Amino acid sequence: MGDGLVALAQDSGAAQLVPDLATAVPVPTNGGRTYAFRLRPGIRYSTGIPVRASDLRRGLERLFSLDSKEALDYSALQGPAECTQRPAACDLSPGVITDDRAGTVILRLTHPDPDLLFELTLPMAWPVPPGTPRTHLATRPIPSTGPYRVGAFVPGRRLLLVRNQRFREWSRAAQPDGYPDRIDIRMDDDPSHRVQAVLDGEADMALEIASADLAPLRTRFASQLRLGTQPDTSFLSFNLQRPPFNSVLARQAMNLAIDRSAVARRLGGPGLSTPACQVLPPNFPGYRAYCPWTSAPRDGRWHGPDLVRARALVRDSGTAGATIDFVTPGNDPIAAAATGPLVAALRAIGYRPRVISGDAEFSRRLADPHGQWNISDGDWTADYPSPGEFLQYFLSCANYRPGDPARTTNTGGFCNATFDRLVGQAETLQLTDPAAAQDIWALADRVAVDQAAWVPLANTGYAELLSRRAGHLTLDADGLPQIDQLWVR
Repeated sequence: MGDGLVALAQDSGAAQLVPDLATAVPVPTNGGRTYAFRLRPGIRYSTGIPVRASDLRRGLERLFSLDSKEALDYSALQGPAECTQRPAACDLSPGVITDDRAGTVILRLTHPDPDLLFELTLPMAWPVPPGTPRTHLATRPIPSTGPYRVGAFVPGRRLLLVRNQRFREWSRAAQPDGYPDRIDIRMDDDPSHRVQAVLDGEADMALEIASADLAPLRTRFASQLRLGTQPDTSFLSFNLQRPPFNSVLARQAMNLAIDRSAVARRLGGPGLSTPACQVLPPNFPGYRAYCPWTSAPRDGRWHGPDLVRARALVRDSGTAGATIDFVTPGNDPIAAAATGPLVAALRAIGYRPRVISGDAEFSRRLADPHGQWNISDGDWTADYPSPGEFLQYFLSCANYRPGDPARTTNTGGFCNATFDRLVGQAETLQLTDPAAAQDIWALADRVAVDQAAWVPLANTGYAELLSRRAGHLTLDADGLPQIDQLWVR
C-alpha cells in the first residue's frame, strides 16, 4: 500500500536496501548524523495528489503526535525531545529539512543511528498528504502510493485491498506491481478456522498457521503447505523488579528447567519450530550458537532440561516456594504452547505457578511499574536485519521507562552495564565496520543469555496453506509471503 524513502528489496529474498521514493540510497555524512535524499518525480497518492518532500516530515510528526511507541525508532532525529513533551505540537523541522520545489529531504541526527535506513523502510516513516489529521483515523485510510489502496475495512474482521489506479511501477525491487485485482483479507483469531477456510474452498491462503495441527496437512495436503524460516524468537520475559526473578540464579534455574522441545512441538514441530537458547535467531546478523542452560553435551545447542542443576540454583537463591504469576493475553498462541511446559517446570523446581489470562488484565499488570506479575510471554519477528531489533529494543536500560509504560519496550526492567556497553560499541561499529559489529553483537547476546534476561523458547518459521488454484508464492526480504504476488487460476 505504501512506500518509504528506501525499501528492502522485495524481489531478492535478501536484506538489501534499495531506493524507493528516493532516487538513491544515501551514504551518511557528518559522522553518520546527516542523510540527504532526492525524491523521484511524478509519484502520486491514490487520490491523485503528488507526493511532496514535506509529506515525509508530516508523517513523522504525526507519528510523534500519536504518542506511538514506534516513534522511538526515530528518536535520534533533532527535535523529538520536544515532540515527546508536547506531542500535539510536534515540530521536526530542525531534524527533517524539506524542500518541495527541489524535492529534497535532509535528515539531521543528534547522534548516529546505524539502523536509520532500515527504520525508514517501515510504514511508520511513510509520507502522508496535506490534511491528514494528527489523530487515530479508525477506519479511514490514508491515501496510498503503492499498487493497492483500502477498499473496505472492518476492524478485527475484514480488510479489502483494491487496485490503486494511480500506481505505475517505478522500481520492481522496491515496490513491484501486484497480480490480483482484489485482496480480500478475512481476520480470524483461530488458525484452525483459517486452515478449514482453504480446505473448504472459501479462501486461497491461510496465513500464520504454525500453531494449528499441521500433522494432517503434512500428509494429505503437502503440495499446498508452505514452510519456511524467518527471524523469529518466542520467549518468556521476567519481571526483574519483583522477587524471585530479581535473582539471576532464579532466572537461570527457569532457563534450565523448561522443556523447550515441548514448546517447539506445540508451535509446529520439526521443519517449522526448533528450541531456542538465545535472543538472536539463527541465520541472523550477530548470531553465534551458544546454550549454557541445557543438559549435556553443551555444544551450543539445546538438548534437554536439567532439573538437578535448576533445583540447586533455586535453593541457592533462597526463593523456593514462591508463587509465580504468569500473565498472558487471551487467545495467544505462544501462551498456549508454553503454559503447560512452564507450569510443569515451575512445580518441578519448587515454585507455585498461577496462570492469569486475559487481554485487560495482561495490559493492566504490565503497564504498572509495580505490576503484580513474574513471567509473561512474547514473540518477535524482526522488522529489519539488525541485532538491535532484539537486543537494544527489548533489553537495553534506556528502554525501561517505569514512568512511561506506553513507551517502554523493556517491560521486565533488565539492565546490565556490560550488556549496554557492548550494545553501544556494536551500534557505533555498524556504520563503519559491519563485520566487526556482528562479533560485538554476538558478545551482547551471550551476556543476555548468561544473565538469563529471557527464557528463549523457540525459533518458529512461517507456515501457510494455499488453495489448489493458488501459486507463485514468493517471499519478501523478511522471509514472509508476498500476498500481492500470488497467482490464482
